[in-house]
Amino acid sequence: MSRILAEVAGKLLTLLGYDGTDFRNIHVDAAGDLQVDVATSALPTGAATAAHQVTQTTALQLIDDLRTALNSVGTDELRVLAGVFGAAWKGIHVDVSGDPQVDVLSSALPTGAATAAHQVTLQATFQDQAFTYKGQIYERVTHVKVGAGDKVLTGAAVPADEIWVVSGVAAYNWNTGVSALFLGFDKAATQYWIAGTGALLARVAYNTYTSMYLVEDDKVACFFAGCVGGDNLALMYNGYKMTLAT
Repeated sequence: MSRILAEVAGKLLTLLGYDGTDFRNIHVDAAGDLQVDVATSALPTGAATAAHQVTQTTALQLIDDLRTALNSVGTDELRVLAGVFGAAWKGIHVDVSGDPQVDVLSSALPTGAATAAHQVTLQATFQDQAFTYKGQIYERVTHVKVGAGDKVLTGAAVPADEIWVVSGVAAYNWNTGVSALFLGFDKAATQYWIAGTGALLARVAYNTYTSMYLVEDDKVACFFAGCVGGDNLALMYNGYKMTLAT
């Protein structure tokens, strides 16, 4: 038979509970609120388990970690270490305008691109054909013949890095006539005549307007044939000088 293990004296109403063997007082706190010991509890359909909550907590922590990467929450500026150097992540380097700075370690030429060797070849070709104007050329060369005979009279040598374009040449013997006279240029002590005439009287000039292109050390030249000792010979020429492009 079950026992009543309860205090009943002095109480108008006593609430008892059965523990399977005996009857006992129901436990309340000082305010009279019922104290319940939940021995077992079944989850209702669709309720989340503790495992679900752990999964959610992990996901929420990842979101919170992402928030710390924001430079400004209000403007959604993201601080990112987008480049990896070995095992270390680093930010992409930019200038004050935000333009990425690139260190080009190697770069393959696209198809058809010109190499440095091509450019050197092109420069050499261009230099051989391009000139710049430097100034005017004009000279009068005179000579007093010592003894009778022929005489080659030459002008100044073309200096380095210049091209001379000689457009007019004239020569004469002031004292006596000549049996022949030739005009041209001297290159390394060899003369090349571009115009000539037979006998000329004294004080009669012979000229040509055939252009000559002279390079370094070349000289304008004139050949007087059949001179007499003491003859005053004269050679005159004009044109312009150009510099080689560098």
